[in-house]
Amino acid sequence: MQAVIPNDANNESSNLSRVEIANADLHRLIAERVADCSVILAARAYGSSLYREKAVDFDTAVLIPDTHGVVPMNVYVRLKRLRDQLVYEQEIDLDLVPHTADEFTDHASPLWNPRYNPSLVFGRDIKEEFPVGEFMNDFRSLTAADQARTVLHDNRTITRRQLLRTIEGECGRIYVSKLLHGPGNGLTVHACRTNQSYLLPPSDLRGSLELFDQAYSCDSRDIYPFLERCRGELNYRMALGLMQWHEYLFRLVMAPTEESARHYTMCCQSLGLAG
Repeated sequence: MQAVIPNDANNESSNLSRVEIANADLHRLIAERVADCSVILAARAYGSSLYREKAVDFDTAVLIPDTHGVVPMNVYVRLKRLRDQLVYEQEIDLDLVPHTADEFTDHASPLWNPRYNPSLVFGRDIKEEFPVGEFMNDFRSLTAADQARTVLHDNRTITRRQLLRTIEGECGRIYVSKLLHGPGNGLTVHACRTNQSYLLPPSDLRGSLELFDQAYSCDSRDIYPFLERCRGELNYRMALGLMQWHEYLFRLVMAPTEESARHYTMCCQSLGLAG
């Protein structure tokens, strides 16, 4: 006797099929738009939208142009415009998550974190090849300084993603807070590298900036008024400037050289003068 499939099971199967078809169509559309965006060098879709899930968001990791981890501000503007257009036109929750080349060779990066790495490994390239592989057990263990650097990496990735979504309200407050912890997080890295005790908590911005200048041979004095303004009256232009400052700081912490210290100081002076 042939088995009879209950109607609700038939309906469930039919609904899942429609979800899969709709997701596939949306992925094709996203891939077409990503392919046309010149500031996206490579892209990989990953996460729930690739599978049979009814409630999904569309996650796409994108590789963008940079110079030692510092991204031109207009790149973020173009990515935000693309995301906003797709969200409005397709009524979907889309995340374009920006990544830069410095992450692919640094295993302190979120790209290699076991929380994210499996999803990325099983993702689907939609533009060129997104060059991330498996984090294998035979990689060296992360040192204390490496683990401290993961905090800076995480905060950079989270705020880059948020910069393409919204900086309104509570989202803006969290955006600013994570980036303003940069000097204190940099001091934690320095303490771990030099086997010193922690110097200050990241929330002490003024004190952290002063000690950061001593630890990394730079000059942050001009940036402090701008950082304080970001706490109270953030707009998108200021949010871009704050991201650029943090990216120069990030570069300095990851590779403390005279050149990176000079570029960081010049960024502080430039943003301080611009107000």
